[in-house]
Amino acid sequence: KKLYYRIMPNGQPVQCTWLSVSILNPKVTSIFCNICIPFGDSTNSAFVKGFQDFKHCYQAVEEHERSKTHNSAVNAYFAAEKGKRMDSLINKNMMEKHKREIDRHIHMMKKIIQAVKFIGKQSLAYRATDESTYSLEDTSLNHGNFLEVILLMAKSDIILDEHVQRAIEDSKKRKKSMNEKGKHGPDAHGCGSLVNFLSKSMVNNIILIISVLVKEAIAKEIGSQKYSIQMDSTQDVSVVDQATIALHYVYSCMVQEQLFAVVHVHDTSGKGLHNALKASLESSGIPLKNILGHSFDGAANMRSSNVGLQAFIKEAAPNSVYVWCYAHVLNLCVADTVSIIPEAKSLFGLLHRTAIFISESHKRMDAWKADTGDASSAAKFKRLQKIGETRWWSKYKALKHIFRTFEDSSEALYATLVHTLIFLSTSEKFDSKTSSEASSLLENFVKFQTVLTAFMFLKMFETLDLTSKYLQTKGLDYMSAWSMVKQATKSLENQQQNFNLIYKKAKKFVDDFSFLQEELDETSLGIDIENDLPEKRIPKRKRMAGEIALHEKHKSSLDCFRVDVYNTVLDQAVNSMKERVDQNRDLISDTLCLDPRRFDQIVTGGLPRNALRKIANLTEVNANDLRKELVKFAVNYENLSKSLPESYVLGTGDDENESDKLNLHTSAYSLLFITYEYVLCLSFVQVSCERAFSYLKLIKSRL
Repeated sequence: KKLYYRIMPNGQPVQCTWLSVSILNPKVTSIFCNICIPFGDSTNSAFVKGFQDFKHCYQAVEEHERSKTHNSAVNAYFAAEKGKRMDSLINKNMMEKHKREIDRHIHMMKKIIQAVKFIGKQSLAYRATDESTYSLEDTSLNHGNFLEVILLMAKSDIILDEHVQRAIEDSKKRKKSMNEKGKHGPDAHGCGSLVNFLSKSMVNNIILIISVLVKEAIAKEIGSQKYSIQMDSTQDVSVVDQATIALHYVYSCMVQEQLFAVVHVHDTSGKGLHNALKASLESSGIPLKNILGHSFDGAANMRSSNVGLQAFIKEAAPNSVYVWCYAHVLNLCVADTVSIIPEAKSLFGLLHRTAIFISESHKRMDAWKADTGDASSAAKFKRLQKIGETRWWSKYKALKHIFRTFEDSSEALYATLVHTLIFLSTSEKFDSKTSSEASSLLENFVKFQTVLTAFMFLKMFETLDLTSKYLQTKGLDYMSAWSMVKQATKSLENQQQNFNLIYKKAKKFVDDFSFLQEELDETSLGIDIENDLPEKRIPKRKRMAGEIALHEKHKSSLDCFRVDVYNTVLDQAVNSMKERVDQNRDLISDTLCLDPRRFDQIVTGGLPRNALRKIANLTEVNANDLRKELVKFAVNYENLSKSLPESYVLGTGDDENESDKLNLHTSAYSLLFITYEYVLCLSFVQVSCERAFSYLKLIKSRL
């Protein structure tokens, strides 16, 4: 106490806060001055090294406190506390400058990230032909959307503007240095060792970081729960095969469907696709064993149960369900239909040839525009549609452009097309090759078989159009989709009895455009518009001597078309839809039972005896108990779905019966909760993958 306190003249004790001691076992071994050690000028002081003469310690402490060395150290300490000491001021200024520089960089990076996110959101191209930093002052050049957005933002942001100007000056110096060294090769391009955060590499890194953050967010939302996957691959314009991966899961009581990754596929076999999928998911900590369902198109490398992607997924997740994408099922059914008969191939081949023939020459396009009226704001809707290989709606669109709709052909471009082909066939402005091709196309378009086949497919496509569009909508209601597919199949079955209606519509169409014959008669083409199917010559079969000739009934051309074309097309369409769509019939039927809109039927008529068996087997619950819960839930659904009134006050929980009532749903419907969660995680379509391909095409082909 005597050592640590100094008595003031007024008798008040004051603690010597500068004094500290070293204690060892448990004796005081040394005395130090914690002010002189960091701020003292002399290192030879006993209180800096450690004072150990304890016989004169009181006197030595008093003398040290009054010494000049100690007082200088105390003054230096207070100066440092107030920031007045020179070295402290320098260090403090450097730290503050460093902090300001960090804040400037953070502010600048925020602006750059905002620009990258904005361009990505608007589906714009980032780059241009001239992205050199030293040329940013030249406003006559197009530096690309990213740099142009940065320059625009810099006009109202001082920090960003200073950074851009500094980057321009540094880039000019580097370019000058490269020119002086005589370097004009690849090393002279780019930023070199300069870091200005405006290069394409920085943009790519930001996009990559955003991708990683999005994947981490999706992986966090999925956690350890079950999920479904959608996957599809295609070759883009850069001849690179890319696969899109979309995940379907439930988060916060809401169904989520997110694009997870776009990966470069080197091996398109089932094993190769599985390896790409596994690497993408496991890199984000999402296990394959939690896959509940997978939805693919009808390609063999996807759906094969032996060597397809679904086979390898089932090895990791044996209980997972493969669902053939409904949108693809319908597309494949139509693709099967239009490829089985020569008449269909001839029709759509004719439409595609015509669109290419007219669009590949500006002179032919001028002739087409002259007939359609290019001054009209709707001129773009009068262009002929080319037909894609895999999208059946392009066939429907091509038919509508020429023949309009099944019920109304008043605005059809058929007359315009015939007039244009007549002009291309007879005008001296075109060479013989063009005239010959135009004449060949014209001869096919005026055949009655072409018109009759076109109206047959128009009727079928109009029957399937609404269903196809609904199957590709976002937030698809699977129950409604199933009902629409079944209804479309039934409509096609009924359509088999309506050949006479198709024939009458085709006859009326030809009669409405019979005035074109007058224009044809004025030419030397010798082409007539057919108003009916021409009768075919009956070949006489050679008979051997003594052969008894059976009675051979002659069939007209119309009967042959009805049997060989019309019935064949519709039979193929109906059978293909039934075969492909019915693969998951039991699962979809069970899913329909869970639709609240059908609860009234369940309450009044009950459930079928075999209902919910498939889904109970998949969720590993008892089917009878699940049916009982669903019936009970359907009865109470109207009351359970009502919101509580604002005046309702919860009890204290003392009444056991009241507590049971309030928590009825937590125990009474546990199996039903598991089932609903399972159904919501299933994916019945994969149109999210197709949407991703559409964005890729927009970016790579058009931007």
